[in-house]
Amino acid sequence: MNTIKLKQHFWFIFSVMGIIFFWAGIWDGLANLPYIKAWWTSLLVGLGMFIFSGFVLKENDLITEMFLGSVSRAMKIIHTIHRHPEKHLFQIKYSDKLTRREKILGGHQVHHIEKDYIVFLDGQFEKFIPAHRITEILHKGKTHWKQ
Repeated sequence: MNTIKLKQHFWFIFSVMGIIFFWAGIWDGLANLPYIKAWWTSLLVGLGMFIFSGFVLKENDLITEMFLGSVSRAMKIIHTIHRHPEKHLFQIKYSDKLTRREKILGGHQVHHIEKDYIVFLDGQFEKFIPAHRITEILHKGKTHWKQ
């Protein structure tokens, strides 16, 4: 586990603990309000606030990566690149199993996506690259995502 991942996990756990402490303070404070003492009122108000805030509908990349893995995160980015109007600014690095080297293909070469495979047009030929072989995605030469 590299230091970047370790820092991400630390700050994730730190944030969760902050939420728990904040919740404990709110819990004790709201327990004194007369209308919120009924459990079902508290449940409905809390659920309404949660949905209204949009938190349920927002994507959290760290949570996605923890539960679904980095491959799904890479595939989300590849889908975005495929639809992006300036896809020529992206480059995708992958490890080639035969040559045992990393190769780079341009984002404009992404032809389509089939399940966990990215299909690139390399001249007249199609290259099928499994998503787990993607090692890095670059945008304007800078790292956008790295495995």
